Amino acid sequence: MNSTSPNIFDYATKELSQDAFFTWLIKWADKEYAGLPMHEAGIGFLRLLMNDETYQCDKVKTSNQWKKVDIVATIDKKDFIVIEDKTNSFRHSQQLEKYAIEAKTHCKNKKLNPPTLIYLKTGNEDERNFPTIESLGYTVITRGEILQMLKKFSSIENEIFQDFLNYLDKIEQDTQLGYIDLEVLKTNLRATEGLFMALSKKMTHNDYYWDLYRGGQLPLFRYNTVKVEDYRLKIFVDTKAPGVFVKIRTSNPSIKKNKAIFKALRELTPEHLSISWRKGSKSGKEAILCQVDSPFHPTDSNKLDLNYLTRTLETLEQIILKYKKQTTASSIQEAQA
Repeated sequence: MNSTSPNIFDYATKELSQDAFFTWLIKWADKEYAGLPMHEAGIGFLRLLMNDETYQCDKVKTSNQWKKVDIVATIDKKDFIVIEDKTNSFRHSQQLEKYAIEAKTHCKNKKLNPPTLIYLKTGNEDERNFPTIESLGYTVITRGEILQMLKKFSSIENEIFQDFLNYLDKIEQDTQLGYIDLEVLKTNLRATEGLFMALSKKMTHNDYYWDLYRGGQLPLFRYNTVKVEDYRLKIFVDTKAPGVFVKIRTSNPSIKKNKAIFKALRELTPEHLSISWRKGSKSGKEAILCQVDSPFHPTDSNKLDLNYLTRTLETLEQIILKYKKQTTASSIQEAQA
């Protein structure tokens, strides 16, 4: 294949386009196409879905938007596969629960085996969501697992197949490696998501939160929130053109009070770290209090050191906790005076 030719999936990025590819791939498993290279790829995908490396079939019937489900497939009039295909969206509105009920009823009425429920995820998502999805009876299949299967058939000379394989592999590379280069991180949303996923694996607490691009809002990673008196201080890794920043936000509405908070935090900041006052632009009821000057790497301004960034976030948390302790002690002394 000509690697310089345009990739159709760079333009057909909607979930419906991906639905079409996976439906097409499943259909290749039908015995009608036995002997053709794409038949083996279709069987390989079915085996991934069924979690059975020896799975075989004769007749494959597929459908899209059955009961609003992205993809369904009936195999040999005995197995029924339900696929909720997700790119950048997530589980919502109890859709998975509804689909499971519909599928189980259908299988009972048609005397089929219990349904195989699949949550197919090619985009990026907080992996803490997956246990809940699995508790609903779904098997989560990630982009990495799909890629591993597709690459077994990478020699197939089929332009659609190769385009999708290359498209998915590009997402994976951007996610896993893109965030190391700060110039890439400034413009590549996949790289930002990859950074947040990597940071998630470094967390020693469960208060962190990250979200994808949605509703015009760029991705953000909230490391931790500390309540001090009647306001909150939040540590964020924030994406805002033209870059990525580590900031502390405040829910305190008073600029005068926030300047005092910043001064106290700066006095507690160790020498290896530097923070700067930001007359914060507001986001809802919060405003930016300050920004870390060099949070990503101790020496190279163009590279991101994940361990260094993690230590930066941990240091900020310790600074805020020290500030909270001082503030609490001061309040107690004033009350006792």
